[in-house]
Amino acid sequence: TYRQAIELARTATHRHEARKGYVKALTEGGREEEAQRFVEEYMQDVGGGPAQAAAMVTKIRVLLAKDDLTGAQKLAARIDRMPKAYQYHKDWGHILVADYQQDRAKKLAQEGKHAEALRIDDELIRDSKTPQANYNRAVTEKLALMPKVMEPRARVGACDKLLADARSKTLAHCILFSKVEAQFEAGNRKGARETAAILLAHPELYGLQKEKLTKLFGGNLPEPAFPKRDDPQVAQQLEQYENVLGQHAPPDEMATAAREMLSLLNRSGRPQEAIQRAEELLVAVTEPYVRQCVYRGLYDARTKAGDLTGAAETAQAMLRQVRAPRPYNPSAMRELTFQVFTDFAKQCRQRGRTDLARPLVDGLARFMSERDLTDADRNWAAATSFAAYRCLGDMRGALKFFRRGVNEFAKPPADLETVIQMAAGLADKTELPPDRQITMGESDASGLLADVAFAARWYFKNNPKGPTSSYAEPLHHAVDRMYTRSGKLLELARLIEEVVKDAPANHDISAGRKYRAAEIYLTVSKLGEARRALTELQRQWPSWHERAELLLADVDAKEDVKAAIKRLQQLHATAKNSRVWFASGERLYKLCEEQKQWEEALAVQKEMGKRDHRRLLKWAYWKEQQAKRPADAFALFSQHRQQKPNDHESYMGQARCLTKLERFEDALEICDVGCRHFPPGEKRRLLLLQSGWLCLRQLKRYQEAEKRFRGLLTAYPDTTETPSAEEGLIRSLNRLGKHAEALALCKVFLSAHSDHARALAIRQQLALAYVGLGKVKEAIELLEQAIAKHKLDRGNLPPEMLLTLARVHLASGDKAKAAAFAKEVIEKHSKDEDAKDTVEETRKVLEKTK
Repeated sequence: TYRQAIELARTATHRHEARKGYVKALTEGGREEEAQRFVEEYMQDVGGGPAQAAAMVTKIRVLLAKDDLTGAQKLAARIDRMPKAYQYHKDWGHILVADYQQDRAKKLAQEGKHAEALRIDDELIRDSKTPQANYNRAVTEKLALMPKVMEPRARVGACDKLLADARSKTLAHCILFSKVEAQFEAGNRKGARETAAILLAHPELYGLQKEKLTKLFGGNLPEPAFPKRDDPQVAQQLEQYENVLGQHAPPDEMATAAREMLSLLNRSGRPQEAIQRAEELLVAVTEPYVRQCVYRGLYDARTKAGDLTGAAETAQAMLRQVRAPRPYNPSAMRELTFQVFTDFAKQCRQRGRTDLARPLVDGLARFMSERDLTDADRNWAAATSFAAYRCLGDMRGALKFFRRGVNEFAKPPADLETVIQMAAGLADKTELPPDRQITMGESDASGLLADVAFAARWYFKNNPKGPTSSYAEPLHHAVDRMYTRSGKLLELARLIEEVVKDAPANHDISAGRKYRAAEIYLTVSKLGEARRALTELQRQWPSWHERAELLLADVDAKEDVKAAIKRLQQLHATAKNSRVWFASGERLYKLCEEQKQWEEALAVQKEMGKRDHRRLLKWAYWKEQQAKRPADAFALFSQHRQQKPNDHESYMGQARCLTKLERFEDALEICDVGCRHFPPGEKRRLLLLQSGWLCLRQLKRYQEAEKRFRGLLTAYPDTTETPSAEEGLIRSLNRLGKHAEALALCKVFLSAHSDHARALAIRQQLALAYVGLGKVKEAIELLEQAIAKHKLDRGNLPPEMLLTLARVHLASGDKAKAAAFAKEVIEKHSKDEDAKDTVEETRKVLEKTK
């Protein structure tokens, strides 16, 4: 077909497209040599000029299909030197080469060759010819690969190099976040806080990044480090932006300069100057796209200055600007307006001024009703309206708006999925009484349920990707919850079946929904409907046959247990899906146990244990932690260790079980065997840590415990086990009477980790160190401060805190208070298995008070 198109083409452009398609067909069919010969003839045929550059771009595609990267790079450089080549051809040559390299790097990363993938990304970042989009992708991939290849300090240096590159400006927030993580891992908490302060002031900071920073710093975030008014660097940047605006540069450059200049003025605390400069630019500039960027900066400045009325006027002006004739970049103009409308709705909601946002949303509705509106503008307006309603928190308004205009939409508005999901959650959590079910149409709250049901049904039936898109999964779950909450399970099952009736036969999400409908029928005891749904599921989605059989066994169990056992036996014998095999085995075991078929139940359990060591480990944990049968758990951990000798969890599990059986020497020996077995790394660290605590708590060998903890901290100075090892060392030193060293270590720990989970225990040890040095008053004051800082309930203090208070007051000579604290430990925690050691220590303290 392409050959005929080449012969019949009437213009050079059509002929070029046909030749390009012909070459693509040859390369995809594995005929690269033939494609290369054709391209050579093509290049000779077109002669020179732009047509030859286009042919050379096609040849680059062929060379890359043959994995000839060097040849492709040379050809791209040759296009660069051609005086008559269009910029389009020059750019595409480098884009194709960079895409090839990045696809190669991605494959290497998937194969676990992270260092090689990182080297390719570094080459692209260093190459000044790498297109900006490929450069951004290379930086993003490098940030993802660095933690897998580089040490934290090296990553900090790499981030600094990236930040120094002017091309990385658009990704500065991502680089800064990576630098914060690296500094934190390197133990440089001060540097991490300084970098985080810069990041928090960045205008492009993602909400998810801020959440991660909050978690990283334990909720104690630094103040944002906004640019300072008198900073010479700020003045220099402003001057550069003014120069660009004064030269009447291309629209893209002018728009960027205007946006960055106004943003910098805002962030450096000069919103009034930003407002004044924006108004001057609006008088001088006529290009609609540049004006829209200026309006964006003006909106930010007015919002920061607290002028919400002025911000609303700016948003209205941006809406009018969207209709400007023949703008330079209409999609970017719409996106800027979308950002302003949604942000304004949020600001109004936060400040209790939703009356200002309503006219904007109404203006969008009028905008949508204009007859000469393009499809792109109408869809944009619908999405913006939905987003504005969502930001106002008015999910009902969004769905009412949708119901009014349902016949105008050729496809679901972009935000409808999110609105349905959030509205369903709102109906589920906020507006429905928690103590009773709701019937559709019964009240205002159920009116929202009806709106959600209407919108969800329309969405699923009118959007081809609705029932099957992976993005629809949360929406399915939200609608599930809503119907379940309203007590309409049967209606939910029928809605699901209606939605997936014509879904693709190979789509797992639709199959999962059909399975969900069968589960609901089983729940409401519609066993005939459940059997029908599962039979249809097996016929339409053969890959779900085994899972459907599993649920059919549950249906059988409701009517005939023997039939259910027979079905499960057949399924367990033939199942290829490992999850189904295990699930069928567990259900078969349970049914056999209920029917007192002990031999069959035991045979199933043994067979499952042989097949998968993970199952053994799971049972071992269950026996140890839930069933409280350490001897049985020890046997299972031993069996798992035989099957997987390089899994450290079996060693640690054996040691814990032996500890619970009070075989402390044997537990220590298991830890030592594991330490000798595993090479330096996380597994050895964990076992070494466990052995140290055994020596400290159970064996009371404080010198040996000190030696083990010191060895761990020396060999592995900054790991996740470090705080636990430091606490163990401090406890050992206090026990050995080395209170001065214990006190110094406590202060170092608390200065670096004042809000750490172990900080309370360290403060208690610091109090005991003070007591050992004769500073009893300081110890009492410290414990009172610790109770206040950690917000402990004085009527329900932890047993170790009570024990520490008893010891400190005994040392102060106040035996009555010491006895009261000691008795409280014994009365409240004598039956607590986890506080067994603390209770024993308390009894000794109580004896001393008599």
